[in-house]
Amino acid sequence: MSWSQPVELPPPPPPRGLGDVLAGAFRLYGRWWRALVPIVAVVTVPLTLLQEWVVEELVPRVPPEELQRLDPEEVGARALGALLVTVAFFLASVALQGALVFASARSLVGWGTGLAQAYRVGLSRLGALLLAGLLAGLAVLVGFVLLVVPGFVVLVRLSLFVPALIVERLRARRALARSWDLVRGRSWAVLGALVVGGSVAMVVGAVLGAIAALVSTSWVVLALVSGLASALTTPITTLIVVLLYVDQRQRKEGLTLAALEAELGTLAGRAPGAVGGVGPAP
Repeated sequence: MSWSQPVELPPPPPPRGLGDVLAGAFRLYGRWWRALVPIVAVVTVPLTLLQEWVVEELVPRVPPEELQRLDPEEVGARALGALLVTVAFFLASVALQGALVFASARSLVGWGTGLAQAYRVGLSRLGALLLAGLLAGLAVLVGFVLLVVPGFVVLVRLSLFVPALIVERLRARRALARSWDLVRGRSWAVLGALVVGGSVAMVVGAVLGAIAALVSTSWVVLALVSGLASALTTPITTLIVVLLYVDQRQRKEGLTLAALEAELGTLAGRAPGAVGGVGPAP
């Protein structure tokens, strides 16, 4: 079966309970990992290496009493380089969020997504993602300042804003409000799924990091493994978020997979299944 053939398998059934959401995420990951993992790896692997290079080679490590002996121009150049790398890492990570959510949503209805197509969508929504992320972060921070519990409540209620922003092409504030409305009444179930997904990612990352530390102490090897671990685990947590988003819409609005297909086909800007790199799961 070639990568360009039409999808022959029907879309997966809609998830319902917490167990269904988690099982569905792992099932989709098993089917589409060869399409989803590269979307993450193309950003996380080189940028993790670059970030570690900044820490190991660019940032001077000298005792405080010797700082005055350093060339101010060199220190300024190194600081500027570190800042540029940090900004690039942040922007690329935000674009990655949008690209991966788009590809994950398409996998739910049985469509694959190429790298270029995924990042076209992610980059086209970069401004809205940045604004929504900033507003969400401020809201969570205020919640934690007031009291810890409200902070967690806000965090869970706003956890679905990226799928809402990408799939429905909502503006930043509308996407946040949309997430809040969708999660209302289902906060515990959403929190449980997010905790499980995050725990799986942490365990896999810790295991791979421990293995890498036993094999080599080189920062290059450790950074490479860290980037690969993120590439392997991020799609799982993203699939969980997308499935939660779809499940809430199915419960509260009667969303059908046909309607979701129509939204994603419009977002892609072409006929469903007609985009390069789309095809059945290998």
